[in-house]
Amino acid sequence: MLFRGRVTDKATGETLPLCHLWNLNTKQAYYTDISGFFSIKVKENDPVQVTFIGYKTQVVKYMPGSEMLEVKMEPIINYCSILLSILQIQRNSWNDKED
Repeated sequence: MLFRGRVTDKATGETLPLCHLWNLNTKQAYYTDISGFFSIKVKENDPVQVTFIGYKTQVVKYMPGSEMLEVKMEPIINYCSILLSILQIQRNSWNDKED
């Protein structure tokens, strides 16, 4: 069977090009096109892992009768950015105390 779908950002709805799709049963890899669409060969209930840098990995399954699957990826919170922001605020407060 040919499993078709599109991968988008859950918050913005923007399509995600070149997402990695991995059929966990057959070990075949696929990628979304520039518009976030994909077609992947599967058997019924084959788990397909979807990954994209900066997003949580998802596993989806083909269900008979579904023509098109919309995979909505959730961004991973960037803890490094948060930490750097906190350090910058702390550094600024230290500099204010020295004046």
